[in-house]
Amino acid sequence: VLDVGCGGGIDVLLAARRVGGDGHVTGLDLLPEMCARARTNAEEAGLRNVEIVEGEMEAIPLPDDAVDAVISNGVINLSARKMRALFECARVLRPGGHLCLTDVTIDERDLPPEVLLHPAAWSGCAAGAMAERALLRALGRVGLVDIEVRERHPFGVADCARFPLFTPDLLEVMRTTIPPDRHPAIATVVTVTARQPDKDAPEREVVASPEVRNTPVSPPVLKGMENTIREFSAGDRACGDGVGRDLRAWWASVPPGTRTVVTMRDPSTKADVPSLARMLGHTVEDLTENGDTLRAVVRTKGDPT
Repeated sequence: VLDVGCGGGIDVLLAARRVGGDGHVTGLDLLPEMCARARTNAEEAGLRNVEIVEGEMEAIPLPDDAVDAVISNGVINLSARKMRALFECARVLRPGGHLCLTDVTIDERDLPPEVLLHPAAWSGCAAGAMAERALLRALGRVGLVDIEVRERHPFGVADCARFPLFTPDLLEVMRTTIPPDRHPAIATVVTVTARQPDKDAPEREVVASPEVRNTPVSPPVLKGMENTIREFSAGDRACGDGVGRDLRAWWASVPPGTRTVVTMRDPSTKADVPSLARMLGHTVEDLTENGDTLRAVVRTKGDPT
């Protein structure tokens, strides 16, 4: 079993007891402090079938087909490259292996920008969360099958207050900007299971995006806005095709305070681009979906020159 983002190791300990002495559990975490805490907890629990590894969920330091099960609890939303993290989870799963993922899901259109742009909202697992439909599509995109939502639990402002990552100033912003009738459920915690296809299952093409480079459009999107709007079309490209890298470079090339328009059709790109923009300090001003195309209006950080 692999626990992605194991933190202090509570799920590692539970899994280690479940698999018994003949099984093995690996805990993966980015932070050395968390890895040290998890190792200490495993030693104090007397468990010898546990290994704690420091590393990124977007680059899991395990070979292909390494584990029978992947578990993760409230971690995928923290990644700025969620599709890459899910691809890695699928890569290390053996044929027929299972994934069980619990995470926060949220519709970004339901939260005010004052909340989404607050730094503590990201660390508190709110601002970086995917919509449920995007998460389910992403799991299928990485090749997993039998995807099923097992549980849904509302997550409200009162629940946020129980976690130290939600700072007092963020909680105050939530209470004053979110309508009171929505306080009990500003997000949903879902538990999703999926499976890696068996070895003899028909081969599936899980990434079919063409290798196309993006070219910024030179004419303005709106008349009279020549110096304030730039457009970037990701088309059908997935995040694994380098969209994030190209967007970083493109945003860095435009003047501060420029309003940019990014259009995309791939589900993973739709989920990751708004989160990437916020992580880089830009402002997501609008998200509009028309058919299978998402249009994101992003203002680059800094004052206009």
